[in-house]
Amino acid sequence: MRTHVLSILLERRPQALQRVTGLLSRGNVDVERWVLGMGDEKDEWQVVLAIRADNTGLNWLIQRLDRQLEVTTVTCCDWKDPEIREWVSRVTGLPCERED
Repeated sequence: MRTHVLSILLERRPQALQRVTGLLSRGNVDVERWVLGMGDEKDEWQVVLAIRADNTGLNWLIQRLDRQLEVTTVTCCDWKDPEIREWVSRVTGLPCERED
């Protein structure tokens, strides 16, 4: 298993967030950390997840997320991605440091 980072944009509705967190509790993934904040659009939430999963678990989660009507975009990325680091820092008010 290795660490993957996912950026998920979803509609800003409570049931959308409940469905996403429900999937995380059922999947074969371990959530190391997550950050929830506003997306670029005012009617969107963005969730950035660091998960530990093998390729099967990662693919399972992405397929299930893609089936959710409220999920707009799922992107695999990296903590080193400057856009992700800037967004996490802005939302949390803390520098985005990756622990090795």
